[in-house]
Amino acid sequence: MVRSVGWALLPPFLAAIFVAPPAFAQGRLSTLEVKPAPSPFISPRSVTSPGWRSPAPVSPARFRVWVSAVYQHQPGEADEPSRPIWSWSQTDLASVLATLDGIRAALSSGAAVGVVHVGQWTTTVAQLHEVLALTPAETLSGDISRLLKRGAILHTDIAVAASNAERQPDFAAMLSLPSLHFGMAMELVDALRLRPGAADQDTGPASWRNAPDTPFIRAWYLATAAFLQSQYEIIGTPGFIDRGLLLFPGEPRLLLMAGGVCELLASPRVQEGHDVDRSAASIDTRDGNLRKAESFYRQALKRDAALVEARVRLGRVLGLKGQHKKALAELQAARADDADQAVRYFRLLFVGDEQAALGHEAAARQAYGDALHLYPGAQSAHLAMSSFERRFGIREAAASSIRDLLQTTAASAPDPWAEYYAAGDGRRAQQLLDGLREPFRRRR
Repeated sequence: MVRSVGWALLPPFLAAIFVAPPAFAQGRLSTLEVKPAPSPFISPRSVTSPGWRSPAPVSPARFRVWVSAVYQHQPGEADEPSRPIWSWSQTDLASVLATLDGIRAALSSGAAVGVVHVGQWTTTVAQLHEVLALTPAETLSGDISRLLKRGAILHTDIAVAASNAERQPDFAAMLSLPSLHFGMAMELVDALRLRPGAADQDTGPASWRNAPDTPFIRAWYLATAAFLQSQYEIIGTPGFIDRGLLLFPGEPRLLLMAGGVCELLASPRVQEGHDVDRSAASIDTRDGNLRKAESFYRQALKRDAALVEARVRLGRVLGLKGQHKKALAELQAARADDADQAVRYFRLLFVGDEQAALGHEAAARQAYGDALHLYPGAQSAHLAMSSFERRFGIREAAASSIRDLLQTTAASAPDPWAEYYAAGDGRRAQQLLDGLREPFRRRR
């Protein structure tokens, strides 16, 4: 997975340059190393080598280990029950999926008693219910959705923990461990769209949108997309969000994150990365990604006109495309009073950029000053003000802004720009993950 720079490792002045808005920092981000990486979702069922075949169902003893880990794992923790599953191979996880397929088929028959066959595993319906730890109501209906949800939580937690454990101070490839467990989680989430007794049913949106498990499916896609975006993953995230939009067409929060990913892909930190083979990584050009970002933001606003962040980001994208009057109109139309403080800061920063681009010196100074009022030590605003003052020939003021910039420190001067490319829920990834886990946590 391609991740973000560890901003805290940079000196304040260099950090200011690295996080500076591209309107006045184009061409300054080419020192970052970007490494193409595989998709962060490798399904255990995927053919990963010549001659690879999907395995048969796992042995009963092995399957019991997985079920035990699923139920004993405390969501959000790297605990002992989850540890045995960390080392399981693609074949191991594919065998679990094959077992679950067989169990669903057996339960869908509606038999309450008798012998059932899951691959080479011969058991009874009663024993199957015991292994799955089903409640009486779940036994009656053959519903294993609770197992599937808790399994998705387990494998998502493993993927998140493995990703965080491998963080680097530069862009780094995502290892196969989180890739494989994200893929396993996605398989389990997708299985929720098959209701008991309907293993061969249509799984299109119309067939399950009002099903009881739909809120969990939606929450998982939002939380996972938010986590990937918070990590600045650029290879698999676009396709994952596209998949989410196929399941939940027009979901404004996914559209907002999709636009944020395209803005990141259009940025110098990606476009000018020396080690990026854009064709191999399927990364479009700067202009192509800006067009996509504009489209995503317009779709989001069509669905939710009150989504202020989408309008602010649309204004920035139009400005980067050179449409400064249209950009300023969008930014001025953004009613940011009720938006979070970071979005209000972005809006003021971009209003300053567009006013400066249109030659409106006083209005630009006012906007940058208002941004600094929100975050007095924000390095990106100080750098923007200095760049603006140099542009208008106010050299002494520009030097003063740089002196102010050099006096700030990352610890004492928060700067929202450091998280700009994590759009919308991307800045709330931990909150969304915690919300996903909460119903499954055991009280202590």
